[in-house]
Amino acid sequence: MCAGPGGRGGRAVMGVTAITAVFSIIMGLVLGWCITLIATSASVSRSQERMQRKVRYWQAETVRARAEADLLAREVDGRGGLPPAVPFKQ
Repeated sequence: MCAGPGGRGGRAVMGVTAITAVFSIIMGLVLGWCITLIATSASVSRSQERMQRKVRYWQAETVRARAEADLLAREVDGRGGLPPAVPFKQ
């Protein structure tokens, strides 16, 4: 038997082509999902790093502000409760 255009050989080729097409679509979807997952994960990682930098910055600012407040409190205590002298401008 000869497998011509209308014979069983043509159907087998179309079946393999259909299976290959379905497999390719599934692989494309999986690959797209993986790429999206990686890109999203990287974005979240960068956001977390940025937020941690901001938290460290504001923690350092808090330490500096508390040190300044302690210094001013000691100056006020040393002057008998009076605030630091401010020059009067006329």
